[in-house]
Amino acid sequence: MIKNFFSPPFFYFTFLPFVFWPNFVDKYELPKVIFFIFLTFIIIGFNFRGIVAQNLIKLKIKRIQLLIFTLIIIFTLTSGLAGNFSRSFWGQYFRYEGLLTLITYFLFFLIISSLDWPVDAWGKAISLGGILISLLIICQAIGFYLLRLPIYNYNGRLAGFFGNPNFAAAYLALAFPFCCYRLQGSTLKSVNWFLFLAAILLTGSRSGLLAFILVTVFIASQKAKRKLWIAAGALVVAIPLMVAIIWRPASSFDARPIIWQKALEAWSKKPILGWGIENFEFAFRSTLNRYDFDLQMIRVDKAHNEFLEILVASGVIGLLVYLLVIKEAFQALWPKRADRWARANLLGFGAYLVLSSLNVLNVTSYLFFYFILANASRLKESN
Repeated sequence: MIKNFFSPPFFYFTFLPFVFWPNFVDKYELPKVIFFIFLTFIIIGFNFRGIVAQNLIKLKIKRIQLLIFTLIIIFTLTSGLAGNFSRSFWGQYFRYEGLLTLITYFLFFLIISSLDWPVDAWGKAISLGGILISLLIICQAIGFYLLRLPIYNYNGRLAGFFGNPNFAAAYLALAFPFCCYRLQGSTLKSVNWFLFLAAILLTGSRSGLLAFILVTVFIASQKAKRKLWIAAGALVVAIPLMVAIIWRPASSFDARPIIWQKALEAWSKKPILGWGIENFEFAFRSTLNRYDFDLQMIRVDKAHNEFLEILVASGVIGLLVYLLVIKEAFQALWPKRADRWARANLLGFGAYLVLSSLNVLNVTSYLFFYFILANASRLKESN
């Protein structure tokens, strides 16, 4: 068991969410990205021959793999033509989702799809990470609300070691299906559900709660003999929770429809190749006029919707490739949904689509995305 804690699954999904550096200006996201990049390149270095043999010598170039590589090429070309390649390569401050990180995601994809680590090891690592983050947030709530300790929060919303409550909730919503896979048949499954729910509620994230509830409804409906009763019960639980979250005070960044409208306006100016990766802030500002005084006073550097983010960054060409990636993953996972591991990945994929359609994502969320794509690729290959 101790040996497992020093394996890649635990480094990626159990240890990474806890990485932060108090002396950095950006204490949370930058240390995580640096750790992820170094860890991935170290694993690639130790397993280079095996990965090359699996993908090049045996000529096992998978379709999802080819599509992701094509998307990186498109991002590189559009970013080069945009005239701000340095920003596109390194990523912007507090985000760090530039080409370097994107290439590392692709290498991570190759690691998962090429090397044979036990499925159960990944399930254990993700489950343990989700449980520990849930406990951390609950402990932070006790310290903040009851003991009045100076714990980092955003208007009373707790964030673990993510720096952003939405990032924490996204991690939990994405980890939950894999935790259900790991605890299949266990009496701890119900306790685990309440643990995750409590932690997500303490983050105050609407998108995280919505993704969590949808995953819960799907899991419950698969077991119910009378799905109508399960659906009604789910609504009884879901509606009060959603109302409670919706009642929290709105911020300037909650105006998603306005940002999405401006994103479409920005795309219309460069519809084919877009503005380049990590350049949404410039694209957004190009749409502002003298009547958009409120929007001029805030920094909007992301579209808060991954489809629009990719559309603005790489134009219609990049979005089409991204949609093909999603289509391939869904077609690989859906036919095998009766299998527990495939179902966990399918539910995680659904949670990702919900979260990415409503919010900004961070390195741990994207990690789940490429992890699920790699698993989908392996499952499709096994057909």
